Amino acid sequence: MSDSPPGEIKLEMPSISVEGEVSELAANPEMLESLEQCVINWLTQISSALEIQLKKTPQGNGPLAEIEFWRERNATLSALHEQTKLPFVRKVLDVIKEGESMITANVQPVLTELFKLHMEASDNVRFLSTVERHFKNITHGSSFHVVLDTIPSMMSALRMVWIISRHYNKDERMIPLMERIAWEIAERVCRVINLRTLFKENRANAQHKTLDARNTLKLWKKSYFDIRAKIEASGREARWEFDRKRLFERTDYMASICQDLADVLQILSWPQFQSGSACFEILSATEQAVGLQASSLNSRLALWRTTLGWPGEWVQWQ
Repeated sequence: MSDSPPGEIKLEMPSISVEGEVSELAANPEMLESLEQCVINWLTQISSALEIQLKKTPQGNGPLAEIEFWRERNATLSALHEQTKLPFVRKVLDVIKEGESMITANVQPVLTELFKLHMEASDNVRFLSTVERHFKNITHGSSFHVVLDTIPSMMSALRMVWIISRHYNKDERMIPLMERIAWEIAERVCRVINLRTLFKENRANAQHKTLDARNTLKLWKKSYFDIRAKIEASGREARWEFDRKRLFERTDYMASICQDLADVLQILSWPQFQSGSACFEILSATEQAVGLQASSLNSRLALWRTTLGWPGEWVQWQ
């Protein structure tokens, strides 16, 4: 194992010749004992590798981290599984079986678990790869327009994964993946809508950007319910009865804040405020212009001034 690349596990191959008939090798007590120890070492290596894999979690909060997680697991387990099919390994296992070794009973459960986890990882990589480009768009797309164009098609692709996949057709898999998507969209908004510099930018550009952010957050929820309705209408697919609080609490909150920010930017673009009116002057004029109660606006501005930010990442208004 010491000569294998990082992340790759190589079964230790003893310098023992297994030339000859299986029955003859099994009848040799010294040979059988040596091969038994070899198999014990293999089972220990495989069991340890599986235990390590099952303890691992995706390194990141977004959906791309989940794809990378399964891709790495698949590569590790695939390499390990292929080694169990090597002619030397198969012959050693045949010999200890022929010799009616007591450790034979321990072999199949370990190999079965390796095969099961390998097939799961392979299946997940295959299906998640169909939505990878969508995940890349919501993570790295050049603008909100790219994200807006991506969300509906991404949700349709996730529906297909839900229908066809053998593992992402369960709530315990799909809900966490959806949470990762919601997190990525929210983070995208956080990166673009810089609350410390927003009101120093060109008013029209800032308002346009804020409304794009709001539309992105709202489209995430709308697209989810559009697909959910199609699934229900089909009458053939397992329904999406996912925890809405987990998927939309943060994005709904951020959408409402983006709307509020857009409203304030609209007010500040009025000619009477171009000379840097004080906050109380804005409140007074706004009350007269749009009929909003000053107390309501004042409480909103107080909230923005002191604790405006996103859940878990409160940003002090400067």
